[in-house]
Amino acid sequence: MDRSALTRHSNWSLILSSFSHQEPFHILVNMACLYSFSGSMISMLGVTGFTNLYLISGAWASFFSLAYSQVFRYFGRSLGASGSISGVFTAFATMFPAAGISFFFIPIPGGASVAAGLFALYNVAGCVLRWGNFDYAAHLGGMWVGFLWGMFLKWRAERDEEERRKRLRRYGF
Repeated sequence: MDRSALTRHSNWSLILSSFSHQEPFHILVNMACLYSFSGSMISMLGVTGFTNLYLISGAWASFFSLAYSQVFRYFGRSLGASGSISGVFTAFATMFPAAGISFFFIPIPGGASVAAGLFALYNVAGCVLRWGNFDYAAHLGGMWVGFLWGMFLKWRAERDEEERRKRLRRYGF
Protein backbone atom coordinates (compact mmCIF):
# COMPACT_ATOMS: atom_id res chain seq x y z
CA MET A 1 0.00 0.00 0.00
CA ASP A 2 1.20 3.48 -0.78
CA ARG A 3 1.96 5.12 2.57
CA SER A 4 0.89 8.53 1.27
CA ALA A 5 -2.69 7.30 0.79
CA LEU A 6 -4.11 9.45 3.56
CA THR A 7 -2.27 12.61 2.63
CA ARG A 8 -3.31 12.41 -1.02
CA HIS A 9 -6.94 11.70 -0.11
CA SER A 10 -6.74 8.42 -2.02
CA ASN A 11 -8.89 6.43 0.37
CA TRP A 12 -9.36 3.65 -2.18
CA SER A 13 -5.82 2.49 -1.39
CA LEU A 14 -7.01 1.52 2.08
CA ILE A 15 -9.27 -1.14 0.55
CA LEU A 16 -7.59 -2.00 -2.74
CA SER A 17 -4.27 -2.88 -1.12
CA SER A 18 -5.96 -5.95 0.36
CA PHE A 19 -6.33 -7.38 -3.15
CA SER A 20 -2.69 -6.91 -4.15
CA HIS A 21 0.03 -9.48 -3.49
CA GLN A 22 3.79 -9.47 -4.00
CA GLU A 23 4.47 -13.15 -4.71
CA PRO A 24 2.47 -16.24 -5.76
CA PHE A 25 3.19 -17.93 -2.40
CA HIS A 26 1.76 -14.88 -0.61
CA ILE A 27 -1.58 -15.09 -2.40
CA LEU A 28 -1.64 -18.90 -2.11
CA VAL A 29 -1.29 -18.82 1.69
CA ASN A 30 -3.82 -15.99 2.05
CA MET A 31 -6.40 -17.70 -0.14
CA ALA A 32 -5.95 -21.03 1.68
CA CYS A 33 -6.61 -19.25 4.97
CA LEU A 34 -9.59 -17.39 3.53
CA TYR A 35 -11.03 -20.62 2.13
CA SER A 36 -10.85 -22.21 5.59
CA PHE A 37 -13.33 -19.73 7.10
CA SER A 38 -15.23 -18.19 4.22
CA GLY A 39 -17.81 -20.98 3.85
CA SER A 40 -18.96 -20.80 7.47
CA MET A 41 -18.95 -17.03 7.49
CA ILE A 42 -20.86 -16.71 4.20
CA SER A 43 -23.46 -19.14 5.58
CA MET A 44 -23.84 -16.96 8.67
CA LEU A 45 -23.59 -13.49 7.12
CA GLY A 46 -24.67 -13.97 3.52
CA VAL A 47 -22.54 -12.82 0.62
CA THR A 48 -23.18 -9.11 1.26
CA GLY A 49 -22.45 -9.35 4.99
CA PHE A 50 -19.29 -11.36 4.34
CA THR A 51 -18.13 -8.87 1.71
CA ASN A 52 -18.75 -5.99 4.11
CA LEU A 53 -16.76 -7.73 6.86
CA TYR A 54 -13.91 -8.46 4.45
CA LEU A 55 -13.71 -4.93 3.02
CA ILE A 56 -14.12 -3.10 6.32
CA SER A 57 -11.51 -5.36 7.95
CA GLY A 58 -9.16 -4.57 5.06
CA ALA A 59 -9.73 -0.83 5.34
CA TRP A 60 -9.10 -0.82 9.10
CA ALA A 61 -6.10 -3.10 8.65
CA SER A 62 -4.65 -0.53 6.26
CA PHE A 63 -5.46 2.28 8.67
CA PHE A 64 -3.75 0.46 11.58
CA SER A 65 -0.76 -0.18 9.33
CA LEU A 66 -0.51 3.50 8.40
CA ALA A 67 -0.96 4.64 11.99
CA TYR A 68 1.68 2.20 13.25
CA SER A 69 4.15 3.29 10.60
CA GLN A 70 3.62 6.96 11.43
CA VAL A 71 3.80 6.58 15.20
CA PHE A 72 6.79 4.22 15.27
CA ARG A 73 8.52 5.47 12.11
CA TYR A 74 8.61 1.95 10.68
CA PHE A 75 8.02 2.05 6.95
CA GLY A 76 7.88 -1.53 5.73
CA ARG A 77 5.81 -2.70 2.78
CA SER A 78 2.17 -3.50 3.32
CA LEU A 79 -0.04 -5.31 0.89
CA GLY A 80 -2.15 -8.42 0.74
CA ALA A 81 -5.34 -9.85 2.08
CA SER A 82 -4.07 -10.91 5.50
CA GLY A 83 -5.61 -7.95 7.34
CA SER A 84 -9.02 -8.73 5.84
CA ILE A 85 -8.56 -12.43 6.49
CA SER A 86 -7.55 -11.69 10.09
CA GLY A 87 -10.88 -9.92 10.49
CA VAL A 88 -12.82 -12.83 9.01
CA PHE A 89 -10.92 -15.31 11.20
CA THR A 90 -11.42 -13.29 14.39
CA ALA A 91 -15.14 -12.82 13.71
CA PHE A 92 -15.35 -16.61 13.24
CA ALA A 93 -13.41 -17.23 16.47
CA THR A 94 -15.59 -14.76 18.37
CA MET A 95 -18.81 -16.35 17.15
CA PHE A 96 -17.59 -19.96 17.42
CA PRO A 97 -14.96 -19.95 20.19
CA ALA A 98 -14.92 -23.73 20.65
CA ALA A 99 -14.69 -24.57 16.93
CA GLY A 100 -11.80 -26.84 16.06
CA ILE A 101 -8.87 -25.10 14.36
CA SER A 102 -5.76 -26.59 12.77
CA PHE A 103 -2.55 -24.83 11.85
CA PHE A 104 -1.05 -26.63 8.85
CA PHE A 105 -2.98 -29.79 9.80
CA ILE A 106 -1.89 -29.61 13.46
CA PRO A 107 -4.94 -29.19 15.75
CA ILE A 108 -4.78 -26.28 18.18
CA PRO A 109 -6.06 -27.30 21.63
CA GLY A 110 -8.75 -25.00 22.97
CA GLY A 111 -10.39 -24.17 19.68
CA ALA A 112 -10.80 -20.99 17.68
CA SER A 113 -10.69 -18.59 20.63
CA VAL A 114 -7.29 -19.93 21.73
CA ALA A 115 -6.02 -19.76 18.14
CA ALA A 116 -7.19 -16.15 17.82
CA GLY A 117 -5.60 -15.24 21.14
CA LEU A 118 -2.29 -16.81 20.11
CA PHE A 119 -2.46 -15.05 16.75
CA ALA A 120 -3.10 -11.71 18.50
CA LEU A 121 -0.16 -12.25 20.88
CA TYR A 122 2.08 -13.19 17.95
CA ASN A 123 1.11 -10.00 16.14
CA VAL A 124 1.59 -7.79 19.20
CA ALA A 125 5.04 -9.35 19.65
CA GLY A 126 5.74 -8.75 15.96
CA CYS A 127 4.82 -5.08 16.32
CA VAL A 128 7.10 -4.72 19.33
CA LEU A 129 10.05 -6.79 18.10
CA ARG A 130 9.65 -5.98 14.38
CA TRP A 131 10.73 -9.37 13.15
CA GLY A 132 10.09 -10.65 9.63
CA ASN A 133 8.35 -8.97 6.72
CA PHE A 134 4.77 -9.17 7.97
CA ASP A 135 2.56 -6.20 8.66
CA TYR A 136 1.58 -7.16 12.19
CA ALA A 137 -0.27 -3.89 12.77
CA ALA A 138 -2.50 -4.63 9.76
CA HIS A 139 -3.30 -8.07 11.17
CA LEU A 140 -4.26 -6.47 14.49
CA GLY A 141 -6.43 -3.88 12.72
CA GLY A 142 -8.32 -6.60 10.90
CA MET A 143 -8.63 -8.61 14.10
CA TRP A 144 -10.09 -5.60 15.93
CA VAL A 145 -12.85 -5.26 13.32
CA GLY A 146 -13.49 -9.01 13.34
CA PHE A 147 -13.77 -9.07 17.12
CA LEU A 148 -16.23 -6.17 17.19
CA TRP A 149 -18.21 -7.66 14.30
CA GLY A 150 -18.37 -11.06 16.01
CA MET A 151 -19.41 -9.54 19.35
CA PHE A 152 -22.17 -7.57 17.65
CA LEU A 153 -23.44 -10.68 15.86
CA LYS A 154 -23.39 -12.71 19.09
CA TRP A 155 -25.29 -9.95 20.89
CA ARG A 156 -27.84 -9.75 18.09
CA ALA A 157 -28.31 -13.53 18.01
CA GLU A 158 -28.83 -13.63 21.79
CA ARG A 159 -31.30 -10.74 21.60
CA ASP A 160 -33.22 -12.44 18.77
CA GLU A 161 -33.30 -15.73 20.68
CA GLU A 162 -34.66 -13.99 23.79
CA GLU A 163 -37.35 -12.31 21.67
CA ARG A 164 -38.27 -15.69 20.15
CA ARG A 165 -38.57 -17.23 23.62
CA LYS A 166 -40.77 -14.36 24.81
CA ARG A 167 -43.10 -14.86 21.85
CA LEU A 168 -43.29 -18.60 22.52
CA ARG A 169 -44.08 -18.02 26.22
CA ARG A 170 -46.73 -15.49 25.25
CA TYR A 171 -48.51 -18.20 23.27
CA GLY A 172 -48.11 -20.85 25.95
CA PHE A 173 -45.15 -22.79 24.60
